[in-house]
Amino acid sequence: MRALFTTKKDSSAAYFQEHGWTVFDYAADSELKLTDSRGCRLVYFRDPFNNTDCSYDRAKIDHIISTFSDVRSIDNIRSFDDMLRVEDKLFQASLYGSLCPQTFLPSQQDFIEGNHLAKKRISQRAKDILFELTTPINDDWIIQELLDIKEELRVYSIFGRVVEDATIKTSKQSGKVKVVGGRKITAEEKDFCSKIAELSKMDFIGIDMAILADGGLKLIEVNRSPQFKRFVEIYGESPLNEILDA
Repeated sequence: MRALFTTKKDSSAAYFQEHGWTVFDYAADSELKLTDSRGCRLVYFRDPFNNTDCSYDRAKIDHIISTFSDVRSIDNIRSFDDMLRVEDKLFQASLYGSLCPQTFLPSQQDFIEGNHLAKKRISQRAKDILFELTTPINDDWIIQELLDIKEELRVYSIFGRVVEDATIKTSKQSGKVKVVGGRKITAEEKDFCSKIAELSKMDFIGIDMAILADGGLKLIEVNRSPQFKRFVEIYGESPLNEILDA
């Protein structure tokens, strides 16, 4: 058995289920009684922040993860804190260094409208991105330099291999983020994403990359529970089969 745990049985979880994964909801006790580590060869603990409308019980999630302590885990997730750490944008800024925009805590840097944006350190679905501040924010947020973005891409890395087919995303500044097409990444863009994949040491990530007006590249963020419905609509499942059929 291959097991996937999530807070939201979305379209991406459905693709895993179609490829033979058993999909469980972290919060569904009735389903959890059906599971233990016997007969399971691989488990994928999607981050519980994937559903912005859902609360989560970290003690329960830690209990579930510990049940599968002897089973291979996608991204080697062994605790709730592991998931929290890799989703923390402050941690990402430290890990990926100059590949990211300049990043500060609110206690370290004043927000200057037009020069900075503010993001929740732990968030998903492009929620909680502020281009102007009407109320003070604490260090649960980060402040980043505002980039002059010409194009934003989502690039997938699977077991260290960068998929050369990328989806094109609209910027949050232009409204709700959505995928508007796709293209092949360049050799320079692939090298940039390969550096991120190597530093991440994770099995399956979605890399949100900004191509700047001056031709430079910056990492917007790394997602370890990436959505890929629109990718499949554009390219088919084939590029992702390495993770779906793991």
